[in-house]
Amino acid sequence: MNGGLRFLPWIRDGVAGAIAPGTAQNAPRATVPITLTLRRSGEDGEQPGETAPVDVTLLGPGDVTGIGADQIIRLFPAPDSTDAEDTGFAAVEFARSDLPWMFTPGAPDGRGRLRPWLVLVVVPAETATVQRPPDALPVLSCPVAELPDLSRSWAWAHAQVLVGSETEDVGQALATHPERALSRLLSPRRLESGTGYLAAVVPAFEAGRLTGLGEPLGEHESGPLADAWSTGGPRTVSLPAYHHWRFTAGRDGDFETLARGLVGRPAPGVGYRELDLTGAGVLDIAPGQAGASVALPSLLRAPGAPPEWPLKDTWRAAMRVLMARQDQLAPPLHAGLQAPGGSPKWLDTLNTDPRYRA
Repeated sequence: MNGGLRFLPWIRDGVAGAIAPGTAQNAPRATVPITLTLRRSGEDGEQPGETAPVDVTLLGPGDVTGIGADQIIRLFPAPDSTDAEDTGFAAVEFARSDLPWMFTPGAPDGRGRLRPWLVLVVVPAETATVQRPPDALPVLSCPVAELPDLSRSWAWAHAQVLVGSETEDVGQALATHPERALSRLLSPRRLESGTGYLAAVVPAFEAGRLTGLGEPLGEHESGPLADAWSTGGPRTVSLPAYHHWRFTAGRDGDFETLARGLVGRPAPGVGYRELDLTGAGVLDIAPGQAGASVALPSLLRAPGAPPEWPLKDTWRAAMRVLMARQDQLAPPLHAGLQAPGGSPKWLDTLNTDPRYRA
């Protein structure tokens, strides 16, 4: 059977996968308990020795100073484009399927949601500036009002895995074919046509923001994990940009724009053609008589009720008489083998109405 794409809300690999469920995201670094086993080498070969529990502290968002350029495999819209579709969401894709959650301290919440340690923000270019300090990350400065709500950042990140068949396990595909997987960040901003934007991958936590700016962590070295911005904080914020680009939303729109611009117009008679009944031998009908023809509908037709046929009931009664005959002149019974026991209404309608028989 055919495979296809599978989408996951988050992926964790390596030691980060050992973060215990229920571990809250309230510390700048996560701690994972592991067990060390000492082995002895002797004449009889390597022998197991004593074991010792050890707590290992993992790197957190405050330890990240940048992202390798080879991790970014696709940007949407394309950098410096001037005709981006304004009905899409800006996105960035990473080669590592676990990158957005690699340095997130803590475990998913009770509903299985895991916040990424970085996010994609898109702000109008006229409201933001980008400075490029020497030997440091570029710095994006913009109003907090233009930034997304970080409490919902989990909803704008996901991983994508290509499986070869319906039965292939996703975990096995990740382990044996990591090249089939990627991760993606989206920006929740709806684009406006003709507007220039600045997009940037920035840290989601204050520890990452301070490290990216080259500032000391202070209380964020060991204190509670805080967001990089909030509505109750300063009105503007400076954010280190792990990657950034510019684009402009086009004015012509895309297929959705064209579809929304369609306007329906009355089209009486469209989708029907006249079926002549004068020679059918069911009723004695003269050409030109009312009901001598019936409107035969096609699959694509104008909305609304079909044209009235004045001989509908009379014709169907005559058809029932003909179908009850036991000689060779009786018309065939369509779908009789498929009908359940008895004579369902749909079977009678199908065989007595000339529009369905046709």
